[in-house]
Amino acid sequence: MATRAAVAAWSAARKRAGGRNRRADAAVVRQIQREAREHGATLANGGKGGLPPLIALKAFRAGGWKCSNKHCPSPKKDLDLDHPSGHAKEIQQDPEARKRRDLRRAVKMGHVPKAGAIHVLCRKCHVGRGGVHARENAIEAGKKPPPMRGDRK
Repeated sequence: MATRAAVAAWSAARKRAGGRNRRADAAVVRQIQREAREHGATLANGGKGGLPPLIALKAFRAGGWKCSNKHCPSPKKDLDLDHPSGHAKEIQQDPEARKRRDLRRAVKMGHVPKAGAIHVLCRKCHVGRGGVHARENAIEAGKKPPPMRGDRK
């Protein structure tokens, strides 16, 4: 759990980088942390990251505070946010992903900081072995991608 000092330091860095309102950002980060606890979820980065906190909060709420990988063995642990638009090739090759309207919409929108173009993944499904980044890298290299984490295939 992040301390007030850590949130304040993060908020000050955000303010220096982009001139954002650090008090408002810190309040939203605390709201993200509070809602995650209420839903029994943990956050990979304490609710802090590269996105504006209001967009992150909307994305977590839209995702139901759980990993969007339906086969994830730990859907509420170490939640992270991801732009699925960066994984167009993986989505193209996965028949299940092609059926999902939210993923098709995100790919169409591109890599933008909007809640509709972001989805929730646990840290392992995002960047771990068998995660979307590992799969996308394998596809880029012309190799067969590893099975998605938790997949029963």
